[in-house]
Amino acid sequence: MIQSATRSPRGIGLGLVLVLAVLLGGCATAAGGGEGSSGVQIAGAQEAPFGQLQIIGTQLSGQDGQAVQLKGMSTMGLQWYGGVVNPHAFDALVYDWQSNVLRLALYVGEGGYSEHPELKDLVRQGIELAIQRGVYIIVDWHVLTPGNPNDPIYAGAEDFFDEISRDYGAYPHVIYEIMNEPNGDLSWSEDLKPYAEKMVDVIRANDPDNIILIGSGTWSQDVDIAAADPVEGENLMYAIHFYSGTHGQELRDKVDKALELGAPVFSSEWGTSQASGTGGPYITKAQEWLDFFDQRGISWVNWSLANKNETSAAFKALIQVYDEEQGESVILQEETPLVPEAVHPDGYRYWPEDQLSVSGAFVRSRIRGEEPPVYRQAIHSWDFESGELEGWHIAEDSPVKPELGVLNAGEAQGAGYQYAWSTQAVSDAWSTAPRLRIGDTNKIIDQGDSVGVRLLLEKGKTVQAPLELNVIMQYPPSWWTQLPAVKINYGEGEDLGNGYLAYQIDVPYSAEEGTELKHLQLILVGTGSGYEGRVIVDSVAVQTTSTGDGGVALAKTQGGGESAPAQEPPAPLGEFSGLPWTFDDQTRQGWTVTEDSPAQVIPRIYPAETPALGYSYAWSIPGPEDPWNAAPRISSSWVNLPAAEYSSLSLDIYIEDQDAQGTLQVQPVIQSPQHGYWFQLSPQILDDQTWTPAGQGLRKYSLTFDLTANTGASFAPDAVMRNLILITIGLESDYRGKVLYDNVTFR
Repeated sequence: MIQSATRSPRGIGLGLVLVLAVLLGGCATAAGGGEGSSGVQIAGAQEAPFGQLQIIGTQLSGQDGQAVQLKGMSTMGLQWYGGVVNPHAFDALVYDWQSNVLRLALYVGEGGYSEHPELKDLVRQGIELAIQRGVYIIVDWHVLTPGNPNDPIYAGAEDFFDEISRDYGAYPHVIYEIMNEPNGDLSWSEDLKPYAEKMVDVIRANDPDNIILIGSGTWSQDVDIAAADPVEGENLMYAIHFYSGTHGQELRDKVDKALELGAPVFSSEWGTSQASGTGGPYITKAQEWLDFFDQRGISWVNWSLANKNETSAAFKALIQVYDEEQGESVILQEETPLVPEAVHPDGYRYWPEDQLSVSGAFVRSRIRGEEPPVYRQAIHSWDFESGELEGWHIAEDSPVKPELGVLNAGEAQGAGYQYAWSTQAVSDAWSTAPRLRIGDTNKIIDQGDSVGVRLLLEKGKTVQAPLELNVIMQYPPSWWTQLPAVKINYGEGEDLGNGYLAYQIDVPYSAEEGTELKHLQLILVGTGSGYEGRVIVDSVAVQTTSTGDGGVALAKTQGGGESAPAQEPPAPLGEFSGLPWTFDDQTRQGWTVTEDSPAQVIPRIYPAETPALGYSYAWSIPGPEDPWNAAPRISSSWVNLPAAEYSSLSLDIYIEDQDAQGTLQVQPVIQSPQHGYWFQLSPQILDDQTWTPAGQGLRKYSLTFDLTANTGASFAPDAVMRNLILITIGLESDYRGKVLYDNVTFR
């Protein structure tokens, strides 16, 4: 039997002590012996859930020798989303999510530890927060770009793991991941195994027992190759990383091969998206992987604890569009704070489910051992937010005909009427049931699977029996398809705090291909209930039901969000016809807004010195904590250029000549398969000294980006530049207006 411990919110008082410790000066550590070894002493340390972990055969096991399976979450790059390392977030992850393992992803390149050694303090804080909550903590040396752990940028690995193992090795909570995702033209036997042996020796000099995770080639996927020539030592495991939209049975076969060869396997990073972090979420495929892990007792950690606008992020990101009429950005989705704010009944803070992404809600349910949440997406809907009935009326054959209008219930409004049902039952309850109807919808419904109705009833009424909602779909040939009746127990409604109770009713249906809905009726039966008051239909939707599959951004039916302003369509897409991108043909030449762009801008062709591709947008002060979370992203089509043949990227960028605070930063990213589809060039700032007037009230900047001298990275010899992403970041800027690109080319 595999043990999978859950956590209870014990020790919250110690968490409050830690909050004070952090506020008063950082980590709650002291020099001296820790549990019988030199290192730090951690105030309020709790026992690890399974004690000292060990490997028995290929199975991760607890101190008692019983098999265990750890499940939890990974941070994203601490240099970007390190704000999640805080006492309240760790409380939520341990007590609400019931994680028994967490992972600290310390990027070294890409603006990480090599440039900001102070990030080590954040790692130390995360280790101590985990130990104080009695969970395991993976310290990840995040090799990614460059992909060779022997690259000079990673020269600090020995000192880092020597310090961490010396200071924290006495605690059985600590797990070491010595190289995240080696990639590029690397040999296991000549490049990776010698590095791993060196790191194992460094750690074992201080810590003889704790688990060490070892990466392998091809972004920690060549676990079978490593297993055929393993590193010698005890309690060593091999990391397997996958993304469910990209990796499937072929990679699972490699895991099975490694197990057959006697190598223990730990999935220290996986996501519900494609390997790029976008696309999906691929929930069904992710569940296939989790079933596979359950059958083999393999522990796992999901990527990632971030509010970035990408599918694999666990939290919702800021999403906004630019309203040209108003000249300002409109928020479509609020950003989930990395420090949770809601207070759980047990006293700790947590993230409510409506602050989680589809991926985050799915993974939380899997860690907790619960069924994943179901999401619904409207394919046809009526929400009455326009203040009109939108074609709904009391049916001509309704036996009772109350006056129908748009009624308000606090911030909600819908189609409603006033009615009173008797407490006395009658032989034909439908004879006292108002019929709400919309006709001539002419909507194809074969892609849907349910009708969703959000119903509001007044609070504080005396109701003696349930009401009943009947949904009637009318289409040929029968013209009367009666869906299963749904009972409404008055006291079970959600108290909206405004005098109303809300009921979300979802009634399943099935329809043959091409079925065209002509009419829809809602018949509320209440005789015998004695309900007297307002009845408001807040929204009606013909909808699809999903756990997140299908590559569509889904929202719960009861979710809201401001509607996007009406905007003109984008310029024609066009086709890529060779460098440079000049846009002289008045098309976008293959450029689009990326699906993970936090700003859903509309690309158009605008006049500059010559036609240029751009969009309108407004930044604000203050912006989000991470300015990337309000940064529009546009991407070229796939060009697949060999990186070795080019040395620079050049482009012209135009912005409006206005008196705006702050600056804009241009960040090119090249999506190269050999670099994990994310190769950042060194960004450039649009300053006041380097622009020239360009007519049309525009400033022109001519920029050149070096492809051979970047922030801690160089292209692999065989690297292919698949496509280019241009990200415009506002740095404490309130600029609002056009951003145009032209003459984009590689040289």
